Order: sequence, then C-alpha cells, then structure tokens
Amino acid sequence: MIAARHIKQIVWNGQVMTAGGKGDLSKLKTVLEQISETGNASNLLFKAAIDDLYETVLASNLLDAGFTAKLLVDLLDRNLYERANDCRWWALTAELRNGLADPADQSVRTIGRVLEHINGLYTVYTRIFVYDRQGNIIASTGEALGDHAAVSPTTLAKVAALRTTQSYYVTPFEGSPFYGGDSTYEYHAAITHPKDPGQILGGIGVVFDSRPEFDAMLRAGINGRSNMYALFMSPNGTVLSSTHPAHPVGSRFSMPASMSLPEAGEHISDVGIHDGQYAVFAASATAGYREFKTTDGYREDVIAVLIRHFGPVLKDSHAQIIAPLRVESTVNTQSGAEYATFVCNQQLMALPALAVLEAVSVQAMRPASVGQSVWRRGIVRREHDGQDTYAWVFDLAGLLGGQPDQPRHDSQILIMQHGLACIGLIVDELHSVAQFAHGNVTPNPLSAAQAGLFVSSIIRANDGELAIQLLDPQRLCSAFGING
Repeated sequence: MIAARHIKQIVWNGQVMTAGGKGDLSKLKTVLEQISETGNASNLLFKAAIDDLYETVLASNLLDAGFTAKLLVDLLDRNLYERANDCRWWALTAELRNGLADPADQSVRTIGRVLEHINGLYTVYTRIFVYDRQGNIIASTGEALGDHAAVSPTTLAKVAALRTTQSYYVTPFEGSPFYGGDSTYEYHAAITHPKDPGQILGGIGVVFDSRPEFDAMLRAGINGRSNMYALFMSPNGTVLSSTHPAHPVGSRFSMPASMSLPEAGEHISDVGIHDGQYAVFAASATAGYREFKTTDGYREDVIAVLIRHFGPVLKDSHAQIIAPLRVESTVNTQSGAEYATFVCNQQLMALPALAVLEAVSVQAMRPASVGQSVWRRGIVRREHDGQDTYAWVFDLAGLLGGQPDQPRHDSQILIMQHGLACIGLIVDELHSVAQFAHGNVTPNPLSAAQAGLFVSSIIRANDGELAIQLLDPQRLCSAFGING
C-alpha cells in the first residue's frame, strides 16, 4: 500500500506537470490517466483482500481473547478454591483445637510453631493466624501485629455463625490490616472444641498474598503476547489486579459502551478503543469451581478482562473512503481548465492545476523555528532549475477547520505557486487531476461569509452529482501572511 501511494504521487505529479500541455504532453497525459485508472482498480483489489484478511485476523483474535479471559477466571476460581480448602482443613488440626481448648503458654507456642511450619510450605499467604472466641489473635506468622491483634467484629460474628467443618468465611476484597492496608482476601474457618464439635473456640485466618499471585495468573494467561493486557475487576469496575500501568489496583475500569458485563459463567468479546488504540476486548465472569461459588453459599463475582491493542486510532479515516471515488473530466470541451483535486478535512477540494507545482511526502518536511505562526509547520526543500529552493509549509486543515492540527504520517505536502510566492500545503491525500468546462465552475454563494472565505467556487463534477470545493490561492496566501 505504501508503494501504491508512492506510484499515485508520481502519477498525480505527472498530471499536474502536463496540465494545459499540447502535442506530446497531451499523449503523456493520456498514458498517465490509464496508469491512474489501473492503479485505482489495483487499490480496490488490494483493499478488498486486506479487508478480508482483517476480518479473518479480527475473528481469530476475538476467539483468542475470549478463550484467554475464560482461562483467567478459571485459574482464579481454582486457585481461590484451594484457599477455602486450606483454612477449613487446617482448622481441624489437633494442635490448634487442643491449644484453644487449653490456651496455656506452652499450647500457644505449639500453635505458633504449627502455623510457622504451614506458612513455610504455603507461600501464597503472607500471614496465618489463630484467634480465640473473643477475636483476640493468640498466635500468628509474620511480623508483629501491634495494634491489630484482633479480628474485626464483623469477621468474628461471621465465623461464630459457621456451623459445619465445610463452612468458611471470606472477607470482601478490601483493605486489610493484616496486609499492610492493601486490598486482599482473608479466608476464615471456625476452630471447634476437640471433644465438642458444636462448641466454637475461635478461628483460623489466612491472608492471601493477592498482589503477586493475581499478577502471576494474569501474566501466565497473556503469556508474553505483545500489546496484550489483562486485569481482574469486580462487577462495579474496581480493579483487583492489572498488567496495565494505567489501571492500578483500586482504580475503576469501564468497558466500552458497546459491551455489557457478562453474567456468571459467560464470556463476551468485541472491538473498541482503549488508550488511543484500536483494541479487542474480552470479558469473562467467574463461574465457580466444583462446589466453590456454586453450592457452598459463597458468592464473590470477579470478571477477567483481556485487552489487545492493534495500533493507534487513525485520524480522518474518511479520506480513505473518498480516495477511490472517480472524478470524471468534462469531455469535448474547448473552454475549460484543469484542476488538481485532493482530500483535506474529510472533504474533496481542488486548486487550479496551473497553480500547483508538485506534491511531496510530509516526511520531507523539516521543522523551522524562525518566524513561526500558528499555521506554519515547517519547511520543505525542492529543486528548481538545478538550484535548491525552500518553501514554508502550512497547516491547511487547521486553517479551514479553525483549529491547529497535526499531520498524519502519510499526509502529503502540495506545493502551490501564486505569483512570486511558493508555499506548501499539508493535505490528507492526493486524489486526481481533471478538466472541467467553465460552465461547471460556479462562484461560491458563501464566499463572502467566514465559512466559505477560502472557497472561491464550486466545481460540479460527474454530471452534477459531485461537488468539489475550489480554493482561492490568493486568499490562502493572505491568510498565511505570504505576499504573492
């Protein structure tokens, strides 16, 4: 496609240079028109092929993103299922039950040693602790608890209400004093009397190390794929973990407006815009694992979101729609002129072909700080009669739209000559060079108003079905502060 644009530029320049020419130049003009028509047909074929390829790639990535999001929530559910199992299993440990039944110093030390041993084997927890019926923590792994040597009244009440060894309680994902104030899950199970299982003596709490564990799950899911990000969030959009620096834990994330949140066990995918990039989105909600979150009475919905970027959002994509449009010259006319057409601000515009010297890529422009104005973007070098000359380059789209604009990487610079003045105009895309009878060019009825200040006339092309705005070189030079 880059090669096609380059060929189009060469043909367009050739048509401009032969404008008004007779004899051999007229023959060359005919050849250039044939090349242009062949190029347009080839572009349409390439566009159709690329569109098909995009659809295939997009469909594949939507499936891949949906599968990955589903995999992430499955990893989450299976991992947290084990956390619920751990606290319940360890609550049955004889040393813990006997120690709480007879909380002598020796018993407390025994509980501490058991907890240290367990935590040494299970590094997914930052802390494991045991507390009595009043909620006072009597033994704990990790650093000293200081002022946080008791569980919250809410947690204590929930644990006291547990009736079987299959029951457990999980705190909401929020700031925990046992996790440095950061958000995580605490899993709790009741510890009962060794001789009376109906008598609750206290409980055991395990503090899940959510930061590295969630991050490891997300990164395992995306598996190093480029431009791909993943996060866990709650249904209200609170981020639990993220691989994207703009969405840290505790921030809010919003799905594209076109996507609704999935229900439990569902996953959806769509295309949208994220961080100035075209992106594929996929979201999957937890479905639970075995009895966990399904029949055990615990419900904490988490949604895995997968984002994959595919490149920056393009400006003025409408220019790509205008470009294949064919402009038909007026045939069999002896009283007419040729006009160079181009796309700017998503509109088809023209200048008299005799006022245009050539077009060059915007990549040829160099910044220049001397005499800067709001519309001036730089300077471009061109060769004339064997000597180097320079032309100021101006932001035509910004002038016509009233707001300064930045050119795209594939924009063109149209070199215009008016009297002694030679300036460059940044346009979105070159179009064609066509001849029209004088009767097809009518004065712009709005030329006296601000909206039509730079449009002197309207060209009625294609039997009046297409209107092309003809810009006035004199007015453009005056607007840019250039004397012609």
